[in-house]
Amino acid sequence: MALGYYFYTYYNEQYHPEALREQYSQSSSITFTDRALPKKKFVPRKQFHEQADYKRSDDQVVVLSNFGPDGGAFSELSANIEDLKKSNSDCEQAYNSVMPPTQIIDPNSGYYAQESNIANLVSGVLDQFVGNDGRAMARNFPELAQEALDSVDEISEEDMATIMRAPLICRQSNITVLFETIIEMSSEDRITQAQRAQIIDSTVNKLVSSLEIDSLQDNILVSLTLLKAVGSLSNKDSEYFSELESIYDEMSTSQTGFEQASAKNAKIVNPGEFYRNYRERQRGFSSSVIEILYLNFPEYLDE
Repeated sequence: MALGYYFYTYYNEQYHPEALREQYSQSSSITFTDRALPKKKFVPRKQFHEQADYKRSDDQVVVLSNFGPDGGAFSELSANIEDLKKSNSDCEQAYNSVMPPTQIIDPNSGYYAQESNIANLVSGVLDQFVGNDGRAMARNFPELAQEALDSVDEISEEDMATIMRAPLICRQSNITVLFETIIEMSSEDRITQAQRAQIIDSTVNKLVSSLEIDSLQDNILVSLTLLKAVGSLSNKDSEYFSELESIYDEMSTSQTGFEQASAKNAKIVNPGEFYRNYRERQRGFSSSVIEILYLNFPEYLDE
């Protein structure tokens, strides 16, 4: 079970967001609010958890199936999972406030006119993306999970999946939609070359800062998506996009030990070692993305 890939749509070709925006290919003139939204890059987290039978209601405490209220470290872990869920809801509200979905999708909305230099707008959005409190909580969770998993000899696959999904929070789609619109504006020469360079500079530096401290799977995947956008803005060749795709391929084919059709009561033996190996693989992928950044954008990054 490759966790996290429900969220993302993978593009085999270069990043062309306008091709996904069906409303811009329509011949008849209609108001923006009547247009269909573009194809989503990832499934909303709420839907993802509903599909996985993970309860999100605020009045129901998360309980790992094989460790009840007196489950020691796992009881504490259940409380942390509930806190992460609530933090994700806070992130969603904050992102929707800073990047209103109905405005960021429209290049003609007042959203992009509020700042004389659109690069400053992007920089502020990236600051929130990298530095929000929910993400700090998510980064701390794996150590707590590791301690709990090291204390038992086996765990159900169902519980392991819940633990591995839990910190994948605060990576909503708003920022990728915003970058899609910026690429569209750039293709129409509505963004100056200087502004484009500022956007690239801000994005690659903040992604490096993020990936250096956050190797959770969803952070790597959304970084790959944003780097496709940066590649489009900087006119990178096919080799650059192939490098990004190769990392995605490695991640998607990396086996976590789950089989989607496995029995509900299937067990994972030595879960601490299993989780430790999983985390090490993610750190390796994160390092690979950072290496691509330094190789392709040396003029923007300090050695």
